[in-house]
Amino acid sequence: MFHVGQLVVCVDGRWDRCSGYKEFSPTKGVVYTVREIVEHGENIGLQLEEIINPPYLYIEGFCEVAFAAARFRPVVETRLDVFREMLAPVPGVKQKECVP
Repeated sequence: MFHVGQLVVCVDGRWDRCSGYKEFSPTKGVVYTVREIVEHGENIGLQLEEIINPPYLYIEGFCEVAFAAARFRPVVETRLDVFREMLAPVPGVKQKECVP
């Protein structure tokens, strides 16, 4: 379902102790890039390009947090294309300049 390099959106931004450090948790509605997929028994976790957690102490020792894959959904590129088309210049219409 997920692969490295894939864009995903966080659908569950709640924090719990098992998620590691609160300040390094994903935010609901934000798009992230999958850096690594971690399997631990039946559980699948995602490590993200945009969030690199410091090592967290688990039973097995220190390791980086992997967020539960169920907290994310793949970004559907075709849905983004609608907005990209809205931003494209319209032929024959003079574009306004942005004033900083």
